[in-house]
Amino acid sequence: MRTLCEYGLVLAIDGRDRGEVLKLAGRVGPLVDGIKLGVPTLLSNSSTIVAGVKEFFDGPVIADLKVADIGFSTGKGAGGWSGTNRQIVETAVSAGIDYVICHTIMGVPSLDECVATAHSLGGKVLSLPYMTHVGAGLFYDHPIDMSHVSKSLADLGMSRLGDRIVELAGTKMAQQGWRSRSVTISDLALLIGEELGVDGYIGPANKVEVLRDYRKLTSRLVVATGVGRQGGSLSEVYSTLGRSSGAIVGHAIYDSPDPVMACRGLLAERERTLGGEA
Repeated sequence: MRTLCEYGLVLAIDGRDRGEVLKLAGRVGPLVDGIKLGVPTLLSNSSTIVAGVKEFFDGPVIADLKVADIGFSTGKGAGGWSGTNRQIVETAVSAGIDYVICHTIMGVPSLDECVATAHSLGGKVLSLPYMTHVGAGLFYDHPIDMSHVSKSLADLGMSRLGDRIVELAGTKMAQQGWRSRSVTISDLALLIGEELGVDGYIGPANKVEVLRDYRKLTSRLVVATGVGRQGGSLSEVYSTLGRSSGAIVGHAIYDSPDPVMACRGLLAERERTLGGEA
């Protein structure tokens, strides 16, 4: 399986027409570092679209499935997972997907099953501690109930993570620069990902303060979406997150009269931002 490079530029494709999807992959594929396929693309064309894209593109392909279903374990080790998430992730990775995007909000067993399944097949998981849409903070910025979370994690055999949450609460109260003085659901979601060994995270490019908090909590890959139409800046993504970062761009490329020129413009912006570092 392929891995996204440092300061990666990822093309997002959500189109449903197979011919247009492959045409775009053929034109822009040689310029980008990754391609993300959305649910409309995958549902309209089946998993065979992955092989089609890979005829034109030699880098990592991300499935934006936002997996949020049931994880179920029989307690028999890594091979004991038999929930719906296993079926989803197994199907995606077997089709040639390199990274599968999975939610944390369904709880520990759900994400654990995604990670265990992907890793058993050589695939990778990106989880979602925050999202880009208006109103996302209603959920993700909500302060957690420390006693409830500590007890729940202890019941799951994750007392070490509970201790880290308590430590983070103290850090936030003592230090300036956090977007919230309380530990939020987003913080918890990211730290669950750290505990379960996800390969990276999806972050909101249009919420730089959230990306700053991400980087305080993890050194893993963060791939930020929302550049362009949703107000995110390519240069801010790279300068905020550093080397282990990627930027996902969709409409700014595929809605352009000349997607190749649009992509080259983004690459030039990356070069200016990094000063030749990439």
